[in-house]
Amino acid sequence: MGDAATLDEAAAQSAEAAAEPAAAEEASKPAEEEAHDAAKAVDFMVRAHRERQLAGDDVLRVLHLDPHHRSDEDLEVLYAHFSHLAFFDPMHTKLRRLHACRYLGAKTVSLGRALFSEGDVGDEFYILLHGRVECRFAARPEDGVEARVEECVGGDSFGEQGLHGENEGRRDATVVAMESSVLATMARADYLRVTEALTEKVLEVLAIPPGGNDRTALQLRLVRSLFHGTEFFQKLHFALLQERCCEMMALVKLEKGDVLYHQKKTAHNFYIIIKGTLGVYVQGLPDEERASNETEYGTLVGEFEDGHSLGEHALVGKTNAERQEQETVVCHSTEPTFVAKLSRTAFVDVTSKLEHHVYHALQTRSYERTDAQIALLFAFMRDEEFFSVLQLDGMRRQCCRAMVMQRVGNGEVLFSQGDRGDTFHILMRGSGEHDRL
Repeated sequence: MGDAATLDEAAAQSAEAAAEPAAAEEASKPAEEEAHDAAKAVDFMVRAHRERQLAGDDVLRVLHLDPHHRSDEDLEVLYAHFSHLAFFDPMHTKLRRLHACRYLGAKTVSLGRALFSEGDVGDEFYILLHGRVECRFAARPEDGVEARVEECVGGDSFGEQGLHGENEGRRDATVVAMESSVLATMARADYLRVTEALTEKVLEVLAIPPGGNDRTALQLRLVRSLFHGTEFFQKLHFALLQERCCEMMALVKLEKGDVLYHQKKTAHNFYIIIKGTLGVYVQGLPDEERASNETEYGTLVGEFEDGHSLGEHALVGKTNAERQEQETVVCHSTEPTFVAKLSRTAFVDVTSKLEHHVYHALQTRSYERTDAQIALLFAFMRDEEFFSVLQLDGMRRQCCRAMVMQRVGNGEVLFSQGDRGDTFHILMRGSGEHDRL
């Protein structure tokens, strides 16, 4: 019995000794968990502070302004928040970085929505202001690359390859919003404009013979972005129509002394100066307006430089008299001058065909519209301000299915003040006035 007691006592001591490390381990767990929770809390506070800094009301206010309506103070607000990013490293001066801030925009993406997918054409750069997104990289066994997921939080940036045209401009990951997120964006064309590379890229595109479908959609967007500010392109308005015109443009190279066109000749082409200087000469001026050093082309009345357009009457004039050139234009640059040319024949062909297909789609009953017609209307309307309010492509496509054509005669009233507003209108052709009583 004494032996049994001794055995029981030894067993109890052994159990107590074994329990001591376990108890110590249990005691250490809350401390470890507490330290981990504290670290997470600190990380959250740092991240929240960083997001509040980046996504301040003032920053978002400026990002939603039209780039050309931003004041110097507005640009300073953006510069203070973004200039530390690696994205700005190639821009060595503050002036260049401020210029870049002019072209930053804003985008909101909802929970679960893909910002872009692997294989998409990439032509935008992103800075995450608020929220959280996942960058999902697919496995590539042939290259020995495993699938991986990277998380981005406020202040992170991604999509640089879309600016530099790496990987043939294709996205190498799918980016999905894990919560409602706000981003600052910059289009590739604006990045190239800021870094003064856009002109050279456009020259490369226009060197490709027009009309053969060899220019990619991404290349046409670059050309359109360079010409978008011209008065003529503003009149075209619709992005798809502008891009179709860019598709048909040819490149003209002029040396000093070369004549682009002569006064009194019938105009057949519209031109935009990409790089260089052209002199404008007029013959037949009154004696008091003639220069003493009048040339064979007439009196020099001015010079046109990069971005100036000439010859719009060649496209819109209905008679030869309306399309007659009013001046002679001669290359003045010692360096070669490059001009984009759009012929009247190409312009009429492009606009008439595109308008025919768009009008036909709008005249087709909504339930009979084909997927191709919906896609055409979607592409035609994609840059309309109304569409930017609709964040989901599905909603935009449904609007394209519901749209109908309405013709309004000269002097006819579309709606009157006080009428119940239950219809949204997009002016396709013509002009109108609105008066408020």
